[in-house]
Amino acid sequence: QPEERSSLPAEREQREPSMDPYRRFAAKLDRRTVHVVDTSTGERVRNFGVDGHAADVRSVAISPDGANIVTGSGDKTASIWSRERNWLCVQVLRGHTSRVSSVAVSPDGASIVTG
Repeated sequence: QPEERSSLPAEREQREPSMDPYRRFAAKLDRRTVHVVDTSTGERVRNFGVDGHAADVRSVAISPDGANIVTGSGDKTASIWSRERNWLCVQVLRGHTSRVSSVAVSPDGASIVTG
């Protein structure tokens, strides 16, 4: 049986889910959908599309309090999605000169780092 492979090259995938420091929530991406899971029950809390990006999403990070998710995309932007607003995009971070392959939120939730 042939080995199952993703249609995205390895450098474009984030393989591990992002978790808040208290491990209450995990966020995993699947091309253009973010899956949010309650880690205590294993249940999906929410799936939401990241249609605000013009290219495939390459990375995801969840804020320490679980209130926001940050996504990075091949469209040279990072976006912030708010749980309070039913996972609507509340801010787009522009100005990157190439694709955003990684995103992280600082432990205090005050800063976002992209690369």
